[in-house]
Amino acid sequence: MIGLLLALATAFFPVLRGEPIMTHYPGPDRDAMHIGALELTTPFLFDIGVFLLVMGVCVGIFDLLAHATAGAALMTLIVSSHRVALRGWQLSAAA
Repeated sequence: MIGLLLALATAFFPVLRGEPIMTHYPGPDRDAMHIGALELTTPFLFDIGVFLLVMGVCVGIFDLLAHATAGAALMTLIVSSHRVALRGWQLSAAA
């Protein structure tokens, strides 16, 4: 959710200033702020937002798959335990 908000905010912030969507800041004639060798520009922030969004979706999918396989394993265990219980009941009833 944070990634989506960051990407959308970066994309639509220039519209609030009356400029076209996805306008890059700082402009080509200005220096960007640096953290070491990393330039902090709007394309970088947009890319970070998209990265966070994709990672969140992947983690969500893996979580759903993990719960689905755990649920299937639990269901198999329950069904097989009921079969064993029914077999035992049939053997004792026949005796």
